[in-house]
Amino acid sequence: MPDNVKGVIDAMGGTGAVLVIQKRLFDTDVKKHNNRLQIPRSKIPTDSLGFLSEDEENLLATRDRNGHLKHIETRLLDPRLVWRDIKLRKWDMSKKKSGPYIAVYVLNHPWIDIVKANELKADNLVQVWAFRAGDNKLHLALVKIDERE
Repeated sequence: MPDNVKGVIDAMGGTGAVLVIQKRLFDTDVKKHNNRLQIPRSKIPTDSLGFLSEDEENLLATRDRNGHLKHIETRLLDPRLVWRDIKLRKWDMSKKKSGPYIAVYVLNHPWIDIVKANELKADNLVQVWAFRAGDNKLHLALVKIDERE
């Protein structure tokens, strides 16, 4: 984790930072009409799978009265060190009803605003970190890796 991000987390009393994913952005991660960053559960390191509490996992697995899966509203520190409100969801990306269950976490609304503000492009290497702060609430940090270093 870059020192500037660690400094912000430390200053707010953040604890338990774990790397959720490091990935190259796909076209679908930066397109306006998609407006979401996919985080496949299968790509999360085993020691980071517990980045969500049991209550948070249960919430993401429940549906509202309209049948839509619920989401978690959290805060994301973007690569410019600007805090953004963002929604975290969990989608079932199985291709068929009888096929294997494929869980994907998704950061969306207002993901596309974060893409634009940080000039994120397909093939950029990014990391998503999770940590706890303020009454043990989930917070996230998005780090854009400068591969020229």
